[in-house]
Amino acid sequence: MPDGSVQMQMVDVQIDEPLMKKIATETGGRYFRATNNSSCKTSTTKSINWSVPR
Repeated sequence: MPDGSVQMQMVDVQIDEPLMKKIATETGGRYFRATNNSSCKTSTTKSINWSVPR
């Protein structure tokens, strides 16, 4: 916004999940779909745990 404020709204989106999974596989990554705050937190935790060397 011109005054520096932020405006948010929920919108429906179409995601090509097979393509996202293919990109993740081909680049050595992983694909996580987060559809709400709870699944976003879970996906982030899984991603961090997966990427930390042991």
